[in-house]
Amino acid sequence: MSGHPSCGRRRPGSGLLPSSSADPTSGSDQRIREEGRPQMNELTSGGIVPRSPGVTPARIVALALIAVLALGLTSLRFDRDHDTAAVPAGAKAGDLFLEPCTYPTEDGDLPADCGTLVVPENRADPGSRLIALPLTRIRASSADPGAPIFRLEGGPGISNMTFPLASRLVQNHDLVLVGYRGVDGSVRLDCPEVESAIGRATDLLSEAYFDAYAAAFRACADRLMEDGADLAGYGLPQQVEDLEAARAALGYERIDLLSESAGTRTAMIYAWRHPERINRSVMLGVNPPGHYLWDQGVTDEQIARYAELRAG
Repeated sequence: MSGHPSCGRRRPGSGLLPSSSADPTSGSDQRIREEGRPQMNELTSGGIVPRSPGVTPARIVALALIAVLALGLTSLRFDRDHDTAAVPAGAKAGDLFLEPCTYPTEDGDLPADCGTLVVPENRADPGSRLIALPLTRIRASSADPGAPIFRLEGGPGISNMTFPLASRLVQNHDLVLVGYRGVDGSVRLDCPEVESAIGRATDLLSEAYFDAYAAAFRACADRLMEDGADLAGYGLPQQVEDLEAARAALGYERIDLLSESAGTRTAMIYAWRHPERINRSVMLGVNPPGHYLWDQGVTDEQIARYAELRAG
């Protein structure tokens, strides 16, 4: 990867040799349950929601619209503008490979370190394959910076590697962008089947559309699994542990989190799992667990009045 030489002062995790760290396991899921935290159900952890007899057509529409516009699989990718990372030969889980680069912002290119973080696809599976995530650290201009800021974009389905406002924050802080699994990196959960079903639809409220939409998601999931993707590895708990692996590999003791929208959910789960690692956490447009779906009664009423609401 090309770019300008790095700054003179030495930083943890820099250079072309990997910095190894023990990668956390899925035992943190049990920790959440033991501490009384909300559990990640199939919807919030990226599972596919089955259509059950108790789900009304209005609720199916609500699920469909939310899935298309916001959720889908937790890591369903809508952004296609970023290069694909690859697992370097001989890499181990927790390895970080960095080299000097520049990062584009609204105030021009800034000195940075760019590279690849290697993590397991599914930490619950001891035999899981490795995947690669892009990582960029934009360097603080201060010689004595404060805690680094880890930026968490919303979505889901939007890349975490684009942040043109970074120049506003790096006077006194390193700023770190860790790619979202399934969106950035070596495995990307594209679902052209779903996009095609949406494009062919003439009535998003019809039973035919519900069936086509559900079938498209099933076809997408089947294809991804046939291609080798372990879909159980693409929920928020795994994404949180990617952040922790990045923190450890970069050598930071404590970090600041800056999150917005769906990214605030990632920040919240990180705080549950790793409270000792957080210096500050700033959340914009908070989206707590349970709030991808609106109140069912309100949703049903709004869908029933869809035409009137559009006209109004």
